[in-house]
Amino acid sequence: MTDAQQKRFEKIKNEVAGFNRGIAGIGTMGEKSVHAVLKNFYAPSKDALEVAVNGYVADICDTSSNNIIEIQTRQFYSMKKKLKAFLPEFDVTIVYPLPVQKYVFNIDPETGSVITKRKSPKKRSIYDIFEEMYGIRDYLNDPHLHFKIVCLEAEEYRYKGLSEQHGRKTKILSDIVPVRIFEEIDIYETRDLIMFLPEELGNEFTRTSLSTAAGINKALAGYVAALLYVTGLVTRDGTRSNREVVNRINQI
Repeated sequence: MTDAQQKRFEKIKNEVAGFNRGIAGIGTMGEKSVHAVLKNFYAPSKDALEVAVNGYVADICDTSSNNIIEIQTRQFYSMKKKLKAFLPEFDVTIVYPLPVQKYVFNIDPETGSVITKRKSPKKRSIYDIFEEMYGIRDYLNDPHLHFKIVCLEAEEYRYKGLSEQHGRKTKILSDIVPVRIFEEIDIYETRDLIMFLPEELGNEFTRTSLSTAAGINKALAGYVAALLYVTGLVTRDGTRSNREVVNRINQI
């Protein structure tokens, strides 16, 4: 990001996701701060926000260029009906916020004071998007569908004493505020997914070799391999290596 873009991002963050908003609205907000900040940041104008399109509300719709942007932190599969309604007429970009560095603040909701602060040990990976994309795999070869991974530094505010019940589980109410954008990774078309494969793999790989080369667990590596297969970017001819299927990259 340029200095000007970062300053604009900071301004929007302060306006949309100020600290007081997080305390007052926690648990009742229609949207979380990550969604709200990025929606305002990527919108070309206020008029482009929350636009009704073919029976659904698009986060951002620029009618002058026929572009729709949806901010989606997880559960891409829940977008199937929207995609079916939008894609025949619009280019759709799904923006995927990814907090690659996060600090957790425990807050006293009455005083607003910070009780504790720590760096989150949870590691997120750009490969996480593959598990989400698998839920909308039937749409991935549509030339009008695009993705943008937004790697963020973020702050999570957890409010002591505020919780809600989900069945037998208790969930601490919290909000995540994006602090700055480290990197934006664009996936304009399906074949761009090949760029996620480490060069050392060569033209073929197994789930284990991908897991090792990319530094991700085997379950996530399995989603990567499966997505590349269903989109036709790799083939499998039954060959196995150490009892694992061998994926061969197709010539593009």
